[in-house]
Amino acid sequence: MQLRYLFFLVLILGMFSCKKDTVEVQVNFRLTYDGEPLVMLKKYQYPDGKSIFFNRFSFFLSNVSLTGDGISKSSEGAEMLNFTNVNSSEASAQNGLSFTLKEVEQGTYTNFSFCVGVPADLNAKKPSDFGNDSDLSTISEYWEPWKSFIFSRTEGFVDLDGDGTEEKGFALHTGGDAALICLDAADNFTVTEEANEIVINIDLKKLFGETKVYDIAANPQIHSLTQTPQVKELADNLAKAFSLVR
Repeated sequence: MQLRYLFFLVLILGMFSCKKDTVEVQVNFRLTYDGEPLVMLKKYQYPDGKSIFFNRFSFFLSNVSLTGDGISKSSEGAEMLNFTNVNSSEASAQNGLSFTLKEVEQGTYTNFSFCVGVPADLNAKKPSDFGNDSDLSTISEYWEPWKSFIFSRTEGFVDLDGDGTEEKGFALHTGGDAALICLDAADNFTVTEEANEIVINIDLKKLFGETKVYDIAANPQIHSLTQTPQVKELADNLAKAFSLVR
């Protein structure tokens, strides 16, 4: 009897010990263009009618946070999300690209937030200040003249003369503390082992503006300190491209 009692006691304790108090939340970003999955090298229409295709889109993601009544979880550092290879086909584009927020306490959260770019305290540093395991250690993702990391990259080719050939390369980059985008969604997010995904849509067409169209012919590449107004315009537009799916 004692052995049987001990066996059931161990079994019950084991069941409680296997119960997870925290889970990993997947924040899935899906890149689209005018409501369609964006596929690299596929032709799309610029807001003014020009033909355009993309060969890169990436951004630094930081300050991912879930907050609720007495519970909260936030990420540290900044991680690059690069859709260039992920969005090579429509099927892979529909799968999106996920960021994992680890050790999230199960429960109901009332706010989800994140930033696109590198927070000021980290942006004040250089790639050499970070270890090789950090995306911020990549030298090519830093603007030395700006003393800033490149927060987002949108690159490709556009047909400026309307002859049917996308002849002009564009590289629209954002960076600098003023270009940091922080977004939040006030909603109820119930996190459990079964419900642990948040989906965010990014409609890249909105990067180019809706009422005022970005002048890509005048500023196809962002490299100069004199282009701060264009960087701010692109950052403001990019903020409108993100929307909560669920």
